[in-house]
Amino acid sequence: MTPAPPSLRSLLSPDDIITQPLTVISIVVYMLKTDWHFTLYSLCFFPLCLLPITIFGRRVRKIGRQDETSNAELMVILHEALAGIRLVKSLCREPHGTTVSPGQQ
Repeated sequence: MTPAPPSLRSLLSPDDIITQPLTVISIVVYMLKTDWHFTLYSLCFFPLCLLPITIFGRRVRKIGRQDETSNAELMVILHEALAGIRLVKSLCREPHGTTVSPGQQ
């Protein structure tokens, strides 16, 4: 069995497993004591608000992935074009490099 990655280990520390649920429970109890109507409304509507957020988030991630792929393809084309320009320039300058000027003999 492989050890858990550091980020997963920090989530599963024994202290957090105990303190996080206690924190959530104590916050809900405090909210119920303060204003139980608002607490019940918020606990009912919060999951309903998460639904469109997750749907739009998936769409945005999918579009972002497609955008990154198209940008990568454009960068490859640009790189090949610039490398081709450099190669053509060096081949065109080749005859000038082979001639000997009078001062270099």
